[in-house]
Amino acid sequence: MIPAVCAPIRRFPPTLFPHVGRVLCLVLALLCVGPGVSAAPATPAAPGTGAAQHPDAAEDRRFALGLALMEAGQPRAAAAVFTDILARRPGLVRVRLELARAFFLSGNDARARREFLSVLSGDLPAPVRANVLRFLRAIDARRGVDWDANLSLVRLGHTRSYDSDTIQFLGVEGRDGKTAPGLRYALGVTVTESIPALSTARTRVLGFGRLAAYGDEGPNTRFDDMTLRGEAGLRLVAPRATLVLAPHLSRRVVANQGFEHRRGLGARLTTRTPAGATMGLTAGWQKIDHLRSDARDGTEATFGLTGTRALSPRSTLGAALHLTDRQADSPIDDYRRMRLTLFGAFDVGQGITLRPQIRLDRRRVYQPSPASADETGVQASLTVESGRIILGNGFTPYVTLLAGRVKSDIAAFSWREKSVAIGVERRF
Repeated sequence: MIPAVCAPIRRFPPTLFPHVGRVLCLVLALLCVGPGVSAAPATPAAPGTGAAQHPDAAEDRRFALGLALMEAGQPRAAAAVFTDILARRPGLVRVRLELARAFFLSGNDARARREFLSVLSGDLPAPVRANVLRFLRAIDARRGVDWDANLSLVRLGHTRSYDSDTIQFLGVEGRDGKTAPGLRYALGVTVTESIPALSTARTRVLGFGRLAAYGDEGPNTRFDDMTLRGEAGLRLVAPRATLVLAPHLSRRVVANQGFEHRRGLGARLTTRTPAGATMGLTAGWQKIDHLRSDARDGTEATFGLTGTRALSPRSTLGAALHLTDRQADSPIDDYRRMRLTLFGAFDVGQGITLRPQIRLDRRRVYQPSPASADETGVQASLTVESGRIILGNGFTPYVTLLAGRVKSDIAAFSWREKSVAIGVERRF
C-alpha cells in the first residue's frame, strides 16, 4: 500500500510528468517503509578493540547510548548516533567498528562491508581482525530480502556540446538540443536463501535472485530511458573469497518503445585480505537483440579486474580495468573498448565523505566508417556525501559534479559534457 503522503501526486493533471509522478510515488513509498528483513547464518560477536578511545565525557555518553540502542535491538538508531560521533572525530576506530556492526544488523550490507574494510587498514589486535573477517563472510552469506535505492535530480536530453553539429553520413545539419529536468533512479531487490545440500564446512552455497530497474524519467516520454534487469544464480562463500555465477535477462525501453533485449551469463570472484584489500574478477557474455535494427544484433564479451585498499579508517583507494568486445554487423556496434577507472573515498570530518573518480576510455572500431570511428575519452567526477543528514527512512543526500571529454576521429561525435546531480541514497 502506498503511504498517504503520495496522495497529492495523484491530483496532478495526467499530462504533467506522468511517468515522474509514478516514480515519485515509489520514491516516497521507499522513504516511508522500512528495509526488508534479513538474516545471517550466525552473527559474529561485537568486534571490540580493547583500549577505550573516548577521552571526552560527552562522547563517552553518546557512545554508551549507541551501544544501549544496539542492545535494545535498534541498530538503525544506533548507526545514527555512531555516525554523529564520527562526524566530529572520524579517527575513532572502535566507533567505526560499532557503526559497521550497526549497518550489518540493519541489513545494509554495502555500507557494513565498506566500514569493516576501512578499519582493517588500522593496527587491530589479531582476534578483532579475525572477527571482522567473519563479519565480511557473514555479509556474503546472508539470507533473506534486501533492497537498495539511489535517486537523483538531473538534466536530461542533449546535454553534450559537440564539436560539430553536421552528421555527414545522415546528411543532417543540427541536432535536437532540447533538455529538461528529470529523475535518474536505480532500484533493486535481492532475495537470498541458503542451500544446505550443496554447502560444506568451509564453503556455504546460497541461491539468489535479483530484480533491478534503472534509468531516467522526464516530463514526457521522449526523455524516458528505462532498463529492467533480472538475474538468478548461485553464490559460493568461502572464508576469504566469494564466487557468484548467474544468468541474466534485461530489457531496455527508450521513449516508451522497446530498444533492446539482452540475455547472458556472468561470473564474479571477490577475494579479501586481513589488511583490508579486496580484489575482484568479473567475466561475462551476452546476446543482444536490437529491436530497431537487425544489423545491430550481436554479442558482447566483458572482462573486469578491480582492486581496492583501505589506507586508513578514513580513506580508501581503488582501480578498475574493464575490457569489452562488442560484435555486430553494424559498424556502430562493432568495436572493442578498454576502460580504466581510478576512485577513492575520503572521510573529511563533519559527516562529509568525498568520492572522487577519474575514468579513461579508449574505443577502437572494427569497421571504420562515416558512422563509426575510434574514440578516446576522459571523465572526472566528485561526489560529496553527507552522513549526518538523514532523510525519511534512512536516506542520506549527496551531490555529484561531473565533467567529460570524448575525442573522435569524426568531429560530429566529439563532445564535452558537464553535469550536476543532486540525490539521495539508502544508507540505513
